[in-house]
Amino acid sequence: CVYCYARNSHEYWGYSAGLDFERRILIKKNAPQLLEEKLKSKSWQAHTIVLSGNTDCYQPAERRYQITRQCLEVFLKYKHPVGIITKNALVLRDLDLLRQLAQEQLVSVHVSVTSLSEKTRMLLEPRTTTIQKRLETIRVLSENGIPVNAMLAPIIPGINSHEILPMAKAVSKAGALSMAHTVVR
Repeated sequence: CVYCYARNSHEYWGYSAGLDFERRILIKKNAPQLLEEKLKSKSWQAHTIVLSGNTDCYQPAERRYQITRQCLEVFLKYKHPVGIITKNALVLRDLDLLRQLAQEQLVSVHVSVTSLSEKTRMLLEPRTTTIQKRLETIRVLSENGIPVNAMLAPIIPGINSHEILPMAKAVSKAGALSMAHTVVR
């Protein structure tokens, strides 16, 4: 996304926050193993771990590497709470694991919705899941008993701020339990 705050983290690794951020995807292939080691640690005190705190865990590379899916398997194995933030319908691939985690009250999914306008979405979030697909994702998650919340973010005055109430109505109708928003200043 053009507004992504995670761009700066790429500079930490010696890449540019511009084109490198869009072209060089950093992958931690051993993340599931590292997660399991952490959860098995005697000093670990369980609290919800959120996937996608920096970038979307369901970006296109996930199709190939399935790191998020493997991490969800670890969370399920250890009955550990997990939150997911995404704007990608690929989350539905893991519906089987999400259902099991939801039965244990261990998961919540937060779907980002930036606009109801495809023109605005394509401008702000090129190469991301369409708005209709995101609303459908909320609906499917909700129908499968997975707590799903909507993140109306970012709200950018003059670009999508006029859409807050229509977006709230759309995500509610789709089955979101709650919503939150973030304003870019």
